Amino acid sequence: YGRSRPIGSASRSRWRTVAQRDHHERTRKQGRKGKAPSDAESREGRSSGEVAQLGPGTHFGRYEILSRLATGGMAEVWLAKASSVGGFEKRVVLKTMLPHLAESPQFTKMFISEASLAAQLSHPNIVHIFDLGEIEGRYFIAMEYVAGRTLRQIRRRADQRKEKIPHWFLLRAVIGACEGLQFAHDFSVPGG
Repeated sequence: YGRSRPIGSASRSRWRTVAQRDHHERTRKQGRKGKAPSDAESREGRSSGEVAQLGPGTHFGRYEILSRLATGGMAEVWLAKASSVGGFEKRVVLKTMLPHLAESPQFTKMFISEASLAAQLSHPNIVHIFDLGEIEGRYFIAMEYVAGRTLRQIRRRADQRKEKIPHWFLLRAVIGACEGLQFAHDFSVPGG
């Protein structure tokens, strides 16, 4: 997802304010908590071409944003909950293109190409792609959520305990990542 970049305090406080305002307005319109607004309700009050602001507690189509996982040079990555008929719910990861890049046809094409290619990959060490779309000016990829800790989290915990991560564990993690990368590298698109 590219290199992480810090978010300035001024933009962070504005972002939270917009997200909180949107969440408050949606909750007020719903009449009761937990009911996702319709597409018309979520667009109401937004001018044409305005990009949806995301944050924990906001609804994005059929997805509810739970938390931000990462931010990179091209996209933000969110933990979300997909909801459907009969109370169906599933945790997913949403990768949303940064709003300022959505105006660039080149970046939009790259984002769509990434999703189209990744959706064809089927390997135990590569997450599955469920959906690709655009809602309120934000392009997104919905993908499998894999519960667990990152190597960075494991390393920090080991450092706190003044322990070393066993070599066999690190090797297994690196080998798994390499297997997924090798599969993706060797993959050829059917018909070309």
